Amino acid sequence: LYSSAASDVYKRQGDQDGRSDGFPGSLYMVGHKQHELVAEISIPKPVISAGKNMDDLSVSTVVQPFADITVGLRQQLTAGSSEPFQFGGMQYLNGRLHWTLLKYYNVSGVDYLSHGFSSADLSRPSMSGMWHLGPRNSGESVWHSYKHAGYVADIPQKIADQYFQGRSLMSGLQISTGLQYSSQGPALYAYAPPDGDEPSGSNLEATPLLWYSMGHPISQHHYADLWTGAAWVTVGGKHAVVIAGRKALGPVYYGDARPTDCYPDKGYHGSSYEVQMLFYAPAHLLQAAKSRVAHVEPWFRWNGSSEGGGIDRFMFQECGREVGGLAYDRQNNLLYLSEMNAGLTSDNEWESLPVIHVFLSLIHISEPTR
Repeated sequence: LYSSAASDVYKRQGDQDGRSDGFPGSLYMVGHKQHELVAEISIPKPVISAGKNMDDLSVSTVVQPFADITVGLRQQLTAGSSEPFQFGGMQYLNGRLHWTLLKYYNVSGVDYLSHGFSSADLSRPSMSGMWHLGPRNSGESVWHSYKHAGYVADIPQKIADQYFQGRSLMSGLQISTGLQYSSQGPALYAYAPPDGDEPSGSNLEATPLLWYSMGHPISQHHYADLWTGAAWVTVGGKHAVVIAGRKALGPVYYGDARPTDCYPDKGYHGSSYEVQMLFYAPAHLLQAAKSRVAHVEPWFRWNGSSEGGGIDRFMFQECGREVGGLAYDRQNNLLYLSEMNAGLTSDNEWESLPVIHVFLSLIHISEPTR
């Protein structure tokens, strides 16, 4: 797949040959940020390259070629702005693609509409929406789309019905802006998918599960952090909400990039970066939602100091750490993580390509009993 993967979403029925190799289904992925087109790709049997050689890896095939699933709406929203709208996340739901859109550099603080649906048939794209989670333009920072217009994940329906008023989806967003209406750490909001009757511009009822204010950021928070993927993982009757992203290390620096910085843009920088995964207990999120206190600390942080090593050791990039998204195959307990700009291949030495990492099991991690 010759593109820069921005987010991914799992479709169980997508790969007709996948059952024989143990990795069924397909992934929908967003391409280069200049175009924000969506394609569906196959899931080949993964290969471990001890030397992190891109040529060793299996290559996905294109199931459905790139298409504009917003049917021109994204370009209309951008309307000539130097900062285009981009996809924040996607989720495959009953033959449709549910997605979020955001304007990354939103210094004016506009509370944009954020959620929409499109057909999963990319040859005949159609869309509905967009909608907002909670009251729009309420003046309350908890409801701003800068906290929920990003990654999307599903909640097991049985749990959603029992504990979350049937709200079987959750979305969140964290952007390193340092602004009050952004979350100073990952965020999550539970909501039900629109049933088709909600007109465009409607507010969808939602439950804030997780967000961090300027005064109470997540522990170890760095303004150059970027949390970009979430999944509700179930293993052997245990549940955990996992959030993955880029963790900045070292002191905070703001300004033009220094010669040693991994990223060339002006903004917040760390001295180095690593990919980390945060694990939240669903019971803690539910307790926080009931008490209307959305500050919850993860019970486990998978990083370089973890026993056995951190998740970062699997990444191909040498300096920056650009994580696209997470997708979860609940039936087979397979967790997919996209790494953007992972490296070059011998037949493509001019364009950095993405890599999909597949985690077969998280059984060694168990939820605390509380």
